[in-house]
Amino acid sequence: MGRQGMELEEVRKAILKDYQDILLAISRNKMMESARLYEGHIIARFMNWFFPVRAITLGTRIFTTKADEEISTSTITHQMIHMDQQRELGLFGFMVRYIGYYLVGLCKTRSHYDAYLLIPFEQEAYKHQANRAYIFTREPGSWRIYGANKHNN
Repeated sequence: MGRQGMELEEVRKAILKDYQDILLAISRNKMMESARLYEGHIIARFMNWFFPVRAITLGTRIFTTKADEEISTSTITHQMIHMDQQRELGLFGFMVRYIGYYLVGLCKTRSHYDAYLLIPFEQEAYKHQANRAYIFTREPGSWRIYGANKHNN
């Protein structure tokens, strides 16, 4: 392939990348527009019997344990990161991986809290929860850089 052919291929790749970025932005925007917050919801309260949680995200719905408690921006950002992870993997794919990582961590550490901290989805969410802009700049699959054998909080 000559120089011209290589340049055309690079232009084609750049256009394709721009198109993919636009589609990702549209998908995230739709996700955020459909996001709903349910405070003091029975789902979160039920989960809290087993694990100490403030909130849980299922699809585009964020369920919190307490209705009278103000939800912090970092908690919302943390949950929005989970929402984006679920958007890219599908709810079922996310849940299977999440539970799998948790069980592997539990076998390794024998501690619920340490197993929870070893989940790559949680590591990514905790690392970036203070940065509200992260949800707009997050690359798909970003959770993969967090290993199940290290703490990145």
